[in-house]
Amino acid sequence: MYTELILGCSLSEKTPRILIEALDWVINSKKKPKYEHPKNYEEKIYNERFIDQTFSEKEIEEFENEYNLCCIIYSGSYYFGCADSKPSFYKDDISKDYKLSFRSNCKNGGIIENFLEYIKPYIIQGSGPSDVYAYVQYEEDEFPTIYSLKYDKTNVLDPDIVEKFWKKNDLEWKCFDKLYKLVTPGFQVTDKMLKSRGIDPNDRHSDLAILDIIVDKICEDYKKAVNHD
Repeated sequence: MYTELILGCSLSEKTPRILIEALDWVINSKKKPKYEHPKNYEEKIYNERFIDQTFSEKEIEEFENEYNLCCIIYSGSYYFGCADSKPSFYKDDISKDYKLSFRSNCKNGGIIENFLEYIKPYIIQGSGPSDVYAYVQYEEDEFPTIYSLKYDKTNVLDPDIVEKFWKKNDLEWKCFDKLYKLVTPGFQVTDKMLKSRGIDPNDRHSDLAILDIIVDKICEDYKKAVNHD
């Protein structure tokens, strides 16, 4: 099955050099050499953004193979609306960090998660207040999973729902699914619970309140489980 990855982020100057050179090698393989005597502003900026190669091609190819960079960055599938990657990678001449962006869809098998896990410690900026840096959409899932520096990762349902979730007790998102499975078998949201919060059970917004109650219950059970009263 195919999975789509949309990624956009800034990478720290402290990013391992092998990753920087591998990304440059994969994305900018057709770049021109540096200008010996830049004649204008564009040529000067080109030189400032130029990434020199210090590793051998063999070392870079081995790293590329280990993290399947070409597959992750360039693969395309017509299961998705866009099958053209259009990757971009360069060193910013002002901030001196590295800008990486691309959109692709590939047969996953864990290679996307492996790459995101490797690259995350070096990401210093994503998008928005939560620094979202990746959207991962499995072809048979209704909603994508988003990755951010602030909240790790979570599935996107509805902006209002996600906002309510994110305000709840800073539970680690990777634990959420397990906790949810623990609480739902013996727990039901009743009309009485909704009314106690001033919610009409028949109102279209009651779904948000139901989710809110479930999250409160999960947090309550979690605190009891770890004796964190």
